[in-house]
Amino acid sequence: MSTNHDAEHETSVRDFFLAGRARSDPEVAELVAACPSCATRLDELERTAERVEAAGREQRAELLEAAKLDSAPGEERVAGVLERLAEEEPHASPPQPELRSASPSAAPASPSRRWQTPLLAAAAVLLVAFVIRRVLQEPEETVHLGHGAPELVAPVAAVSDYGTFRWTYDGPRGGSFVLRIWDALLGAGSAPILEVDRIEAAEWTPTPEGRERLPERILWEVEALDAFGVPLAVSPRVFSSRSP
Repeated sequence: MSTNHDAEHETSVRDFFLAGRARSDPEVAELVAACPSCATRLDELERTAERVEAAGREQRAELLEAAKLDSAPGEERVAGVLERLAEEEPHASPPQPELRSASPSAAPASPSRRWQTPLLAAAAVLLVAFVIRRVLQEPEETVHLGHGAPELVAPVAAVSDYGTFRWTYDGPRGGSFVLRIWDALLGAGSAPILEVDRIEAAEWTPTPEGRERLPERILWEVEALDAFGVPLAVSPRVFSSRSP
């Protein structure tokens, strides 16, 4: 298999991701081991899917809470008019709304809930599909809200040893950074083997003992925080390998 990241590699990464193929799958493992860019690309897609799934869970929770609320005042009148409009022919003149008693005993049960929640849920599903489609169609473009992400400088690709980790960042000053390192053989789904927070400069140097404990192949990223510790942006994960 070619080690150069080309259109064929990009298509393979996309197909593996959409098919839900695990990192332990022989074809996926072979592609990730042969092409560091494919490993990074798959990491980005998995992280995007995780964030979208989290947003979907939050949206569903909000919809369930909304479904428990009492009807708003006058909702039964609006629902009645909407039902009559839906039953009318396309060019028919809408009937005048009929005044009804506002007392609880006279108010009919609201039918709006039967279609409100399914429509909102369908909109959430469409939003999830749109986000994933944009990620797959624009592999070279990374969108960050508010601030640019840190750009990782070193170590990148093959290096003789892991010295100082360096990056650049053009966002707001006065904050800090969080450095995370993964074992590349375990994949992005695993927990970081090292996480260093409260880094004030755009670099970090491990101790000699810590450097020796790092695996031969790593993935690493840097997240920028503001002065209050609020996350601003996170870099794409970068692959690096130690070749003595």
